[in-house]
Amino acid sequence: MKKFLFLLFVSILAVTVTACQSTTSDVVVTTNDNRVGYKYNFSEDKKETTTIKVWADDTDGLFMQELIKEFNKVYPEILVDFTHMGTVDARERLQLMGEKGADIIQFPHDHLAPALEADLLYALPTSYANSLNERMSDISMSIATACFDFETSSFECDGTNENVFAAPLSVESIALFYNKSKVTTPATTFESLIEEFAAYPDADVASGKYLFNTNYNDSYFLTFALTAFGYSPFGPNQNDPDHVGLNSDAVIKGLTWLKNEISPLYGAGTTASNIQALADSKFEAGELPYIITGPWKIETYKALDFEVGVTTIPTINIDGVDVAPKPFVGAQMAGVYKFSNNKEAALTFLQFWTSEKGLEIQYNFKGKLPALKDELIDEIDVINNDEYLKGIRAQITNTIPMPTIPEIQHYWEPVRIMFTEAWAGGDPASIALKAENSYNASRNLGQ
Repeated sequence: MKKFLFLLFVSILAVTVTACQSTTSDVVVTTNDNRVGYKYNFSEDKKETTTIKVWADDTDGLFMQELIKEFNKVYPEILVDFTHMGTVDARERLQLMGEKGADIIQFPHDHLAPALEADLLYALPTSYANSLNERMSDISMSIATACFDFETSSFECDGTNENVFAAPLSVESIALFYNKSKVTTPATTFESLIEEFAAYPDADVASGKYLFNTNYNDSYFLTFALTAFGYSPFGPNQNDPDHVGLNSDAVIKGLTWLKNEISPLYGAGTTASNIQALADSKFEAGELPYIITGPWKIETYKALDFEVGVTTIPTINIDGVDVAPKPFVGAQMAGVYKFSNNKEAALTFLQFWTSEKGLEIQYNFKGKLPALKDELIDEIDVINNDEYLKGIRAQITNTIPMPTIPEIQHYWEPVRIMFTEAWAGGDPASIALKAENSYNASRNLGQ
């Protein structure tokens, strides 16, 4: 009997010792879906965990997987549940799902105002906003900042309601891309481009092979043709919905330039729409020397069998002065859901994402130009030496911030129609007035 009790005691002791030893060993914690597993050392990591939900535009999940892995090396107590969500879908999905949705969402610049109107975004704490202002480019922070009164849904500034509502992640602007096998020294003026166009040996109107092309049926792409002549949408600060400014001398002059100098190059019978339809395919087939497009095409261009260069949009000679057009500059941003129960953890992750390390990881997987100040980008060799992004950075020094007021949604279609009618030979003054009236009518219907 005594022998039996002794053996029983030894067995219990062995089990107890084994159990105690297992709490100090590395245990791999796996997670479902797109979450990232990592190792816990339970002798050291006894903090209570918090799980945050992140919606980001990352189709294959590889970028977020790496970002979360590096984040958890510093913050193992914050678990990140990532779901791929297209940036243009995130706001409306969050509005429908509420607290069942996400703690952090990624969205484009022009979704900021609708997100505020829907009461979705948390105004970032002053300390965090100040940190962003110290590190992020001025133009990206201007896009992420807004005056908004939640009680009246007003965007008018009263001196107390200006807040940073999102962290800028990357910035982008259209620029001039060129085929290095066809172009040795890229054109710096539209006048030289027009001369080259007339003498281009491979031009074939019937098949759509031209010297250069762009999205002529898209108001985002062609606004540069107006800003060169002095146009500033929604006033000097891009925030006055009562002064869209379409019925102005600057716009009329820009439309006249498009009608008289650009449209005739493509031949009678062409439309802005059918020329645009050929832009990407012809350039990527190596048939166009030039295209005006954006950095979202860089990933595609890197896979082509010829090298592509990037430079600034050519100047336009106006009354004897070479004027650099100003395209819109926009940003991809990430914000915290206003009614999140995990704001502190969400801000911690957002802070890591917008750090130099986090944005370098983003670049490595996405090729995006970080929204950092130039001096900080200069310290990240892999980004500073990127030939594609050098051209985008050069263009961004001469851009106009994308308006973030909600009325921007009423701008795009009237301006698109305005451009297509100018292309077709319409009277610029009449077209500009029609666009202004169309904007006002659309805005009044939307109120």
